Amino acid sequence: MDFKLSQSKLRDWREMCPIEFKAKHIDKTWQFEPSIEMEWGNYFETQCIGSTIGGAFSFAKSIHGEKMLKSIFKERVDAQVLQYRKFKDIVCEKVLSRQEYISTTVKDSTGQLIPIEGTIDMKWQLKSAKRAVMDLKLTGDTDNDFGKFAWGSPEKMDLSQIVHYGLLDKEYHKVEYPVTKYWVFDKGVDLKKKLIDVKVSENALYHHIENLSEAYNEISLAIAMDDWKPKNTYENCSKCKAPCKFQRIMPEDYIVEL
Repeated sequence: MDFKLSQSKLRDWREMCPIEFKAKHIDKTWQFEPSIEMEWGNYFETQCIGSTIGGAFSFAKSIHGEKMLKSIFKERVDAQVLQYRKFKDIVCEKVLSRQEYISTTVKDSTGQLIPIEGTIDMKWQLKSAKRAVMDLKLTGDTDNDFGKFAWGSPEKMDLSQIVHYGLLDKEYHKVEYPVTKYWVFDKGVDLKKKLIDVKVSENALYHHIENLSEAYNEISLAIAMDDWKPKNTYENCSKCKAPCKFQRIMPEDYIVEL
């Protein structure tokens, strides 16, 4: 089975209905339209490091491009690009790679080889001589401490993305686990920034590998048996881009017993 597990596939397997996961990652029939927030992030990455996973951002090709060009946010994002470049010059000795796609394997606790993949924004040799995996983010507010993008309290967040990128670098290049950092810039009026050094313990790395192993084995079984059990809650179905016969149209009853 030619299936490699990325951090985003791991997240989707945990959060999506399996039928939508199949449409997105196996059948490739899932229809995706980037939000304007995603496109601001793509623009920011392109200006900072030259490209994004999908290639260089283009206003002309963007579905939100005309609106973005007229937005006050463009001036702010451009200002943050200049701040990124200033910070980079202070700490980076040498750029080792940009948008590096890695496909490799990692052993779980039973010795099973798990195929993994991912694309790392940047790898630098720092002026401290340390090897670093850097993930660049643009957000609405670096002080936000609620929800999925709580950069104001990153310890509350799922930081498995940066753990996964460090693991890819370690396993593929046969090096020590690198320094792992998020550089987060916002497009608010105050142009705030947050530089987050994520210290990944052996225990955190072990649990990430075991999570990869569990998900990989579950997905492998679903593929082999062609058995994708729906999780057709109203919340899942209302966001799903793969309509099917199990689709729930109405919310579940909220039951109150008196």
